[in-house]
Amino acid sequence: MDRRQVKPSSSSAATSLHGCPGGSHAPAPAEDAVVALHQRGELSTAITGISRARFVSGMHSAFLVAAAMALAGAVIALVIRQRSGAADTHAGV
Repeated sequence: MDRRQVKPSSSSAATSLHGCPGGSHAPAPAEDAVVALHQRGELSTAITGISRARFVSGMHSAFLVAAAMALAGAVIALVIRQRSGAADTHAGV
């Protein structure tokens, strides 16, 4: 479609909006505001996605550290219990 076909439809739309506040087209600041809101929405979506990904990554790391500490604690408890259990067995003989 070339520009000659687009212009009549836009001028008919402008004619139909002639009595509306703002005249035949929206002022440039209003158009800029709409574009800014659209871009802010995209930015907000991007920030939200990144925040969620970083949160999940941090929780994953915290889980791994906690699991390693729990495993180390269990191993230490078994070693200490076996040593103290062996000492109690020999003391009773």
